Amino acid sequence: SVKDSGLVFQLNQNEGVHDREQVGISSIHSSLLGAPARSINSLSTGGSSTTITIGGFLSSLISGGSNDLDSNARNALRIVDSAIDEVTERRAYLGAFQAQTIDTNINSLSVAVENLAASESAIRDLDFAEETADFTKNQILYQSGIAVLAQSNLISQSVLSLLG
Repeated sequence: SVKDSGLVFQLNQNEGVHDREQVGISSIHSSLLGAPARSINSLSTGGSSTTITIGGFLSSLISGGSNDLDSNARNALRIVDSAIDEVTERRAYLGAFQAQTIDTNINSLSVAVENLAASESAIRDLDFAEETADFTKNQILYQSGIAVLAQSNLISQSVLSLLG
C-alpha cells in the first residue's frame, strides 16, 4: 500500500509557498481498489424482482467471497475495471505533473545554464582580447623607447665626432 506519500519540489529560486509544489497520491491499498458496492433491483422475465449487487473492492474477489469469479464473474470484471481506472487516473495525474511542471522547469534551467555558459565564455573572450591589446601596446611602447634611446646615443656620438 502507498499511504500519505508525496514529494515537495522547489521550482524557483525563492523559498516561498508559491515557489514549491507538492505532489503525491493519497492512499492506494490494493484490496480497497474498485468501487463501493451498491444494490439495484432487477426485473426478470417472469415479472419478479431480484436484487443484484454491483461493484465492490478487490478484496471481495477472493475465492469464496461475494464477488469471486465462479459466482459473479460479471461483477468481478466490473471491480477489476474500476480498480484499473483508479490506478490509471492516479498515474495520469503524476504523468501530467511531470510533463507540465517538472519537465518545463528542467527545460528552463537547461536554457539558463546554457546562457550562463555563453556569458562566461564571452567575458573570458573579452578579457583575453583586452589583455592582448594591453600587451601589444606595452610592446610598442618598449620598442619605441629603445628606438628613442638609440637615436639619443646616435646624436651624442655625432656631436662628439663633430667636435673632435
